[in-house]
Amino acid sequence: MPISTAERTSPRPTLRGGFFRALVGTPRLLPLALVLAVPCVAAFLLRDRMEEQLHAGELLNSLLQALLLELAAMALLPSAIAALRGEPLAMGAGLARFLRRSPAVLGAIVARWLLLAIGFLALWLPGLLLMASSLLVVPLVLLEDRGLGEAFRRSDQRVVGSFFRVLVGASVLSLLAPDPTTPLGKPSPSSALPIALVWVLCGITALLWACFYASAYVRLPEAAPRSSGSTVGALDAARS
Repeated sequence: MPISTAERTSPRPTLRGGFFRALVGTPRLLPLALVLAVPCVAAFLLRDRMEEQLHAGELLNSLLQALLLELAAMALLPSAIAALRGEPLAMGAGLARFLRRSPAVLGAIVARWLLLAIGFLALWLPGLLLMASSLLVVPLVLLEDRGLGEAFRRSDQRVVGSFFRVLVGASVLSLLAPDPTTPLGKPSPSSALPIALVWVLCGITALLWACFYASAYVRLPEAAPRSSGSTVGALDAARS
């Protein structure tokens, strides 16, 4: 679902404006988001068992929930982009594309997370740079059939002009991840918290991420020639 010529030449609303426009246009996606959130709820129900049987059970469970939420957001992304553009949602076509590209999407998510982990373990600054500059990697793999290396380059080129807006938006939404029940104090499945509430929180979190990705994909400029101002360009210049 590449960006059209008309969108490239027309004035662009802000990233924040695009996010809220996508959000307003996606109420009909909430039932689909709830369906896609079922695996995340299942992971939540396994939390106590994983913590009892595995040494790093809590961490693994949080990573599993984050992965399932990211996949749900990617499945919603084509329809969220259609809502932002004022087009029919075409949820069936969007899901078909996601299923067709799901192995590549999963690989892109894992590769991006590994780089983020290395960046944050080394120093916080490289992790923050990567979190923003690689935001569009997975959407590009899903929507434009990009290879992993090309997706990283194009994501960096498109984000560089809006780096701080992207970083702030991603940081705010990350407060809900990897566990969307964080605002509830990380409740246990054995607590009195209704599972239905966890289910709704997971669905809403996936939908929020889908709207943010949609806004970034549509509103940020299409890839320009690489310059020394971009993260990838700066690394290339340093190597040369």
